Amino acid sequence: DRRDRGVEEALAELDRLETTAERLLLLTRAEEGDLHPMVQDIGYAVDETIRSWRVVTDRDGIELRRGGSAAASAWAVPGAIEEVLDNLIDNAVKYGDRTPITVSILRGLHNVRIVVSDRGPGMTDREIEQAMGRFWRGPTQQSKPGSGLGLAIANALATRCGERLEVQRPSNGGLESSLVLERAG
Repeated sequence: DRRDRGVEEALAELDRLETTAERLLLLTRAEEGDLHPMVQDIGYAVDETIRSWRVVTDRDGIELRRGGSAAASAWAVPGAIEEVLDNLIDNAVKYGDRTPITVSILRGLHNVRIVVSDRGPGMTDREIEQAMGRFWRGPTQQSKPGSGLGLAIANALATRCGERLEVQRPSNGGLESSLVLERAG
């Protein structure tokens, strides 16, 4: 029994290290790679990412909602929208205290904003500042699984798309993370 448990723990640690290495490679490609923005179907990317997360949110009893515009086009590096959304939704699932998560597309005159929001405990302004750094973990998240690379990767991909990632505390609580992209058409 003890030997089997030791093997299981070693395999789990190898999986964690492999995931961290993959995420570091993704971060390096996002920061230094030869990635160029193209016109992307934002509605499709958002809907497919939400669909892939339903298994997790349904299992955990978390309501995952879709809001805003049904469709939009914007300039983005292929795969960046999905990767950024995966990171933002993952954070909302882990740290949003099982509150509903809403993913919305907001079309502006010159940009498209993809917003992921929850009504969990959120972060302080100082934590938001630090959260974009590599390996940063909030003081209350130390016991939860993760590498502290999610927002750093999301931010690097947003930058590579020529735009930005914004994280803020809405006045009614929770956390709101937005990928802001240049609108195409």
